Amino acid sequence: MSLLRDSKGQSFVVQFIMFFMIGMGLFILLGNFYRYESENIKRQLIDYSTEMIGSYMSSMVVSAVEGCPNCGVVEYDIRLAKTYAGHFIEMDMSHIGLSVRSAPKASEYTSSLNNLFQGLNIIEGSASSVHNVNLTYDKDYNILYMAPSGVEAELVSYGFNTHMYATGAYNLDLDTFKQNANAILANGHSWVRFSMNDWEVAPPPGPLSWDYNSLDKFDQAIDYADDIGLKVFLVTNVPTWASGYTLDDYKTLTRDYYTFLADRYKGEVDVWQVFNEPNAHHFRDYGPVVMDAAYLNDFNEVLAEARTAIKQKDPGAIVTTSVGGYPYDQALHDEWKQFFDSTSSKLDLLTLDVYPDDDQSIIDALKDRTDDIKRRYRKSVFIGETGMCTGDGRFTEAEQGSYVSAYIEEFKKSLPITILVYEIQDDDYKTDNCESSFGLKNADGSTKSSYSVVLGAMN
Repeated sequence: MSLLRDSKGQSFVVQFIMFFMIGMGLFILLGNFYRYESENIKRQLIDYSTEMIGSYMSSMVVSAVEGCPNCGVVEYDIRLAKTYAGHFIEMDMSHIGLSVRSAPKASEYTSSLNNLFQGLNIIEGSASSVHNVNLTYDKDYNILYMAPSGVEAELVSYGFNTHMYATGAYNLDLDTFKQNANAILANGHSWVRFSMNDWEVAPPPGPLSWDYNSLDKFDQAIDYADDIGLKVFLVTNVPTWASGYTLDDYKTLTRDYYTFLADRYKGEVDVWQVFNEPNAHHFRDYGPVVMDAAYLNDFNEVLAEARTAIKQKDPGAIVTTSVGGYPYDQALHDEWKQFFDSTSSKLDLLTLDVYPDDDQSIIDALKDRTDDIKRRYRKSVFIGETGMCTGDGRFTEAEQGSYVSAYIEEFKKSLPITILVYEIQDDDYKTDNCESSFGLKNADGSTKSSYSVVLGAMN
């Protein structure tokens, strides 16, 4: 009898444990199910809210630009809820279009606005649902910008050129790059422009083979600039060891080269410059160039390959190339237009490298010539380089400060615009006394007397 009672007692205990485990399992299962459904509903709400706000902001943009043809300035103060399903909303506006996304990032809405922006000079505006949003269209300047209410839009943005050598054999190494990036940020500027040296990352003699030690240095430089909040303008070119390739082989190498780089730096490089001043130097080897129809045709085919490769990996990337030369007289300006007439359809913005020296007639013409480029192509313009050297005896540091400030003041009149001064620090890699001495700092990092003067103009 005692054994029977023990057996029944054990049976009840086992049954209790089994039912408890089954109940607990059902409770966990139902809890997970409801949690999943709750998260799913939340995601749907975020997606819906992002799309709804994107559509609303798109309609406000169209209204601002086209709703009042006789208005000089149209200004909207837009109030949104601070959060949607627990997420803030962030918005960016550029020549590519309007981007609306949740933060933390869970959903994103983008619109090209049927290419409405292609007819405008557009500043890269941004705002969030934390504050009211100011949306302004200024018909006189043909600019549209977005900013938090009460915050003045940045119609002129600034930055510096520099160099970075992965080998570390020269003064402008990774550590110096970081120091200069910090200085750019501390001075309130937005951009850093530098070159990715093809001979370091894809060294000769070919075929294409990556030097991952050098790439790691550029990884760190780009990551650092991106992490501290600078925008990265990366100057690139196809390795010069391929200059003798047939056009088809060169295009294949171009596609492979930029596919790899765009995939590696997706979302970190804001502007990709493909080749440097190809109107003034042959794009294949930086040698002399005759800018005839055959040359422009070859360049356009290569540019199209690079653009496609970059956009396939990073659709939001901005692609440009630059024009340069000296002196910047009317003949050179006309040459720039000849070049952009052929290439501008493949570029998201146009980059001008301008060196007026002490020629006052050229300085006085900077605004009009910049405006001429804007009107002709209806695209945003960057002054990719402007500066004055101090190392060949022609100009003093005082003259550098005075003249570079004068360039900036003239460029600033052509709103909106981004001005990148060449450059922040002298480069002891170059042997030419002028080419190595455009910096506002000496090679050892000490500042020239021009440093504070030019910073004063960059406000």
